[in-house]
Amino acid sequence: MKIGDLRIGNYIQIERFVHNVIEIHGDGYVITNYNVGANNKLAISIIKPIVITVNWLNKFSLPINFENEHYTIYDFGDTEFQLIHDYAKGLDKFNIAFEGNEIKTVHYVHQLQNLYYFLCNIDLMAIEG
Repeated sequence: MKIGDLRIGNYIQIERFVHNVIEIHGDGYVITNYNVGANNKLAISIIKPIVITVNWLNKFSLPINFENEHYTIYDFGDTEFQLIHDYAKGLDKFNIAFEGNEIKTVHYVHQLQNLYYFLCNIDLMAIEG
């Protein structure tokens, strides 16, 4: 993972804990919601991306457009874009599609958050509880 891959608000993993990025520093450090304060920068080298799972999609409350035994299609905001989870391609394979044509594979939660923001101009945040 590179510092340029992240936006404020992205979910990341440090050890086995999920953190939310609240500051990004060009020198390769971030500050998360768990290490706020002076001299609490975290090096990009210890940050791991979070693999997208159905559990994460449920946390984001992405609406299901269509579902069968082969795949699930999630709507991507009020756009013509959709997120397709094709089970035949693997449980961790999610593709962004436009008008039914797959155009980009996303593997990680921060990638999904960044694309959602780019396409919908809304932060994709988990809904707790």
